[in-house]
Amino acid sequence: MQALSTSRGPKPADPASRRTAELEAAKARLEAELATARSVIRIQGELSALLAKLSPSNVVPSESEQQR
Repeated sequence: MQALSTSRGPKPADPASRRTAELEAAKARLEAELATARSVIRIQGELSALLAKLSPSNVVPSESEQQR
C-alpha cells in the first residue's frame, strides 16, 4: 500500500538548483554573444584600417599626376 502512495517520475527540482541551472544557461549564452561581438569589433577595426589605406587621400599621386 505504501508503494501506491509514492509518486513516480522525476523528483521536483529544488528552486535553488533550478535557478542555478537557469543562470548557468544564461551565462553560457551571454559568453557566446560576447565572443561574437568581440569578433565583429575586431573585423570592423581591420576593415577600417584597410579602407583607410585604400582611401584616395592616402594615395600618393604618381609623377604624371603631379605634373598636371
